Amino acid sequence: MKLIIGLGNPGLKYRKTRHNVGFLAVDSFSEKNKRSLNKEIVILKPQLFMNNSGAAVAKAIRKFKVGVRDVLVVCDDINLALGVIRFRSSG
Repeated sequence: MKLIIGLGNPGLKYRKTRHNVGFLAVDSFSEKNKRSLNKEIVILKPQLFMNNSGAAVAKAIRKFKVGVRDVLVVCDDINLALGVIRFRSSG
């Protein structure tokens, strides 16, 4: 099983902001792949503010009994220019 977790902030105030790029990305991925998604991929959008999202990610990892290598977290990074994507295996 794989987890794809999009991070953002709940509420209309943040809906289309850079801080919600994780929500926007998993929504787009889900829409484009809805026919090919199966039980082996779980997509989550924790409804916690970004500063509290680590607890939600940890809980999902425990609930679905997956290793960290089976988790993709999508979020914004203020240190990257808008539109730049970085993959990393820690942090």
